[in-house]
Amino acid sequence: MSRTVELQVRADEVYGLENRKFQMQMGLEERKHETEVHAEILRASLKTAQEDMHRATLEVKERQLRTTRLQSKYEVMVGKRNMGGGDGDDGDHSQAYFVIKAAQVRFWSRSRRSAGASARVLWLIASLVSIRSESCFSARVTS
Repeated sequence: MSRTVELQVRADEVYGLENRKFQMQMGLEERKHETEVHAEILRASLKTAQEDMHRATLEVKERQLRTTRLQSKYEVMVGKRNMGGGDGDDGDHSQAYFVIKAAQVRFWSRSRRSAGASARVLWLIASLVSIRSESCFSARVTS
């Protein structure tokens, strides 16, 4: 072989190797870019997950606070009911309580309702007093 041919073969070989090196560098750069994009996507996903977790934590705390408030209100209402401070007619009351309650209802009935409605309310209260009196009397007799 002549030296020019041998030089030409070596030049082609060097050119091919340089071309392959350039293609590998381009592939490496492309892979780095893909890795950076994927890392950015993962960071965004992590941030979204952290925000969701924070939002859920706040919601849980808010619900716990609401639950605590409702529990307190319930305990207050139960305490009032047990102490007789509530407006309910359940529990043991003296007959004087029902007389006063009837007078209050009659007073408000006169100012707000007709005489027929007032009479109906008084009749209902009287029947309630008699039912309570009978239940108290029967409870005392049986005990």
